[in-house]
Amino acid sequence: MKQDPDAAFDAIVALNRENGAMPGEYLYLPESPTPERAVWLAGKLNDLTPNECSNLIQSQGLGMLGSSPEAALAFTRALTDPANRRQMADYAARSMPSIGVEAALPQLEFLGDPPARLAYLENFTSSFQRAIDSPGITPAGDQLLRTALQQWQATPQQIETIMTRVHAPPP
Repeated sequence: MKQDPDAAFDAIVALNRENGAMPGEYLYLPESPTPERAVWLAGKLNDLTPNECSNLIQSQGLGMLGSSPEAALAFTRALTDPANRRQMADYAARSMPSIGVEAALPQLEFLGDPPARLAYLENFTSSFQRAIDSPGITPAGDQLLRTALQQWQATPQQIETIMTRVHAPPP
């Protein structure tokens, strides 16, 4: 992959298509990918089907959110399809208790303008995901999220609804 990443990526995708595997299944970025590498990967999504894009975002994007929020944000910004950007923002929101508010918050801009972000977080129907070993939202993260919600013009009721959902125990 280091000598010719484009050829390696294309070969992995072709092999996965032959055996019915999804693109992310045998494609691994380093544990802490760089923003440059993440931008490269986002560019590769242009050659994939929508289903393959979704799978690659799920397999690689989630890993980046947890290991390198800076790379994850570069990845999301480099995605050309708004649906793909929203998918990353959705993963970030659902993973907030595990990855931290600091990593998730910049991703939420891809959910739309502040009223759209508030509506999404307030009406989110699935439980927020939290890793078994994760302590959840830290006090600093709690305050950071509350501040963002206030900046987005959330009402006190909206803030409490969203905070209750974010602090809910894992499903």
